[in-house]
Amino acid sequence: MDMPTHAIRDKGRTERPDDRRAPGADGQHRGSASKRLRETREAQSSDDFCRVEDDQEIDVVNFNVAGGSKTHKGNFKDETSDHLADNIIESGAEVSTLQEVKVDDEMGDFNQEILTDLAERQLPDGYTLDRAHPTYYDAEGNPTDDAENAARITYTASYGDDAKSPARDGKPDDCAGGTRRGGKPTHDLIFEIEKETVDAPLESIRPGDHGRANATVYTSTLDGKPGYSVVFGSSNRHGTYGNAVVLAPGCELARDAQGNPAVRQQLLGQDPDDGERRTAIGVSFTTPDGNQAHAVSTHMTNQKDDDITRLVAIDEQYISLRKFSESFGENLIVGGDFNSTPGEQDFPTAGELGLNTAGFDGIDHILSDGNIDHADKKGKGGSDHELTVAEVTI
Repeated sequence: MDMPTHAIRDKGRTERPDDRRAPGADGQHRGSASKRLRETREAQSSDDFCRVEDDQEIDVVNFNVAGGSKTHKGNFKDETSDHLADNIIESGAEVSTLQEVKVDDEMGDFNQEILTDLAERQLPDGYTLDRAHPTYYDAEGNPTDDAENAARITYTASYGDDAKSPARDGKPDDCAGGTRRGGKPTHDLIFEIEKETVDAPLESIRPGDHGRANATVYTSTLDGKPGYSVVFGSSNRHGTYGNAVVLAPGCELARDAQGNPAVRQQLLGQDPDDGERRTAIGVSFTTPDGNQAHAVSTHMTNQKDDDITRLVAIDEQYISLRKFSESFGENLIVGGDFNSTPGEQDFPTAGELGLNTAGFDGIDHILSDGNIDHADKKGKGGSDHELTVAEVTI
């Protein structure tokens, strides 16, 4: 079986049009914060953002999947995850940035659900994935009933309307196995998800202001071939709610010399009233062409009736996000629920953030240090946020 390819297309360099930058705003309350942002930008040497020789196009999806919404989170399994998987496959997205991702007893593991939905859409015709009977394994490879803490989950995909496996003949070919009479495949396909815990403390621009949070890498294979992967970073202390980055097959998560995944998290700040932590997760990865790129997913504080404490918190979070984003260097994609709109007084211009924007109305955005073209909204699909797609040239 040929897995879907997500080739990154080379093009000749073009200048970035100025009209891709978000309109500015001169809100009185954020003058000092905006000034600090501008001063930070001016101090940054342009030499820090050297680029690869050829431009590359990467398709990007951004989506708040509403795991924190009391009225919408129940739609995730039956509607929202399907909407996300359909758009990832249809757009050929190499990178997807997600917010409000849940991992708990009540809602299950959103990351596992997303990967399973994507796998179903990659199966050859005639195969059905048995989602009702996964097998769980612990870190030592032993079967376990502890689904929540399992290190590996496997599912079987069988050929035929009844989803039962035909007899094996021991002669598998590239994907669907040998054939029996009638030309039908003779072996099941195995879909597998492995979970890897990552030591990724929450960083902060404030000295001594940091925290611990879970980060998990979910790596999938279908019939032994690399599938999609998800990197999930928890915003809360329980590891149950946060942001995620989805990478398509062919986009390989970078690792250091010791084999540790290149995953970092940033504590942007907290909501003034309830202390909810606002965070960003960033990953470095290698494109199918062998170049390094970076993706950040973030979720920031929302406004409440011009509450000045929240507006100050939002300003500080933008400063923190700017510093975090710049630390990755070139070829950067940032997607998120910013809880604010370009042109509003609490959203700094793209120039102040040092990034280009897709120019969407609303609060969900895709940003990059490269050009952004062919941006579109694809509906809510059971969430209370619009799924957005864009073609980013880095």
